[in-house]
Amino acid sequence: MPPDVVFIVSEHVRRPELQYALRSWDLVPHGAVWFIGGRPGWVRNVNHIPFPDHENKWKNISDKARSLASLDGPAEEFYYTEDDYFILKPVDRIPDYIRDKSLNDYVGQQEKKRKRGLRGGWWGYMQNTRDVLHENGISEPASFDVHIPMLWRKSEMPVHWETPGPVSWRSLIGNTRTSERVLIEDIKVSASRNMERIDIGFASSSDGTFRKILEPTMAGLFPDPCRYEQEYYMDAPYDQEPRRLDAKKQRIVARRVRRNKPDQIVYEDGTREDVSDMCDCGFVAKSAGGLTTHQRSHTKEE
Repeated sequence: MPPDVVFIVSEHVRRPELQYALRSWDLVPHGAVWFIGGRPGWVRNVNHIPFPDHENKWKNISDKARSLASLDGPAEEFYYTEDDYFILKPVDRIPDYIRDKSLNDYVGQQEKKRKRGLRGGWWGYMQNTRDVLHENGISEPASFDVHIPMLWRKSEMPVHWETPGPVSWRSLIGNTRTSERVLIEDIKVSASRNMERIDIGFASSSDGTFRKILEPTMAGLFPDPCRYEQEYYMDAPYDQEPRRLDAKKQRIVARRVRRNKPDQIVYEDGTREDVSDMCDCGFVAKSAGGLTTHQRSHTKEE
């Protein structure tokens, strides 16, 4: 049996990234798909285990990842992934990829550059991971945090280790097992690292780069809905059934389910409409001013 796939998902996950991440798994043999955390209403054919979010992003990821060792449901062997990891080419099995510099060097350069303790955000997350590995006798750890799905086994997770802060379970697991490792640069797309530099068959996005850089490529590679999504349904809380939109509301709250063109949406009746932008909630704006006005309504609600 091929490995299962386990997504660590926020309760407020953004649709386009998750949508294309799900579609990309058609390129890898896999078993059941599991969502740990949230599950949007438009997702189907996946198993769901609710897990509340923390305010701290890194604690949120770390706690959900740690729980996988003891959760009933997911198979012993599974691929760990997140909503913004994309597979671009067919592959039979994903190997262990590691950063082209050690975890000591990766974190040490930032500590020296900033001349302060860090201990916050991504770099604090990496510091904690390095320190836990050092405390457990691994003095020259590799960094497995390259934003690519990674094969895990529940029995290999060192959950008996003390982890005083959020840690990367990718690097804890990778450094405590023997496997073939492939050196690679981090494939997360940024303003200075565009799609042309990525040729190994994987990509990942940040909050600011998906719409501008990655989405047109994803739309070209994966234009059609997959078995894990329902077309033309608006989002609903993960513990409720999705609600189908009536014809009138389709014109107001439209999801770009098929995005062959970055600025075009397709409604349920097959009609198409050019738009300038869309809010994360699904509201389609026909002008930049309309989008700004709509977003102000969210601010007032908050």
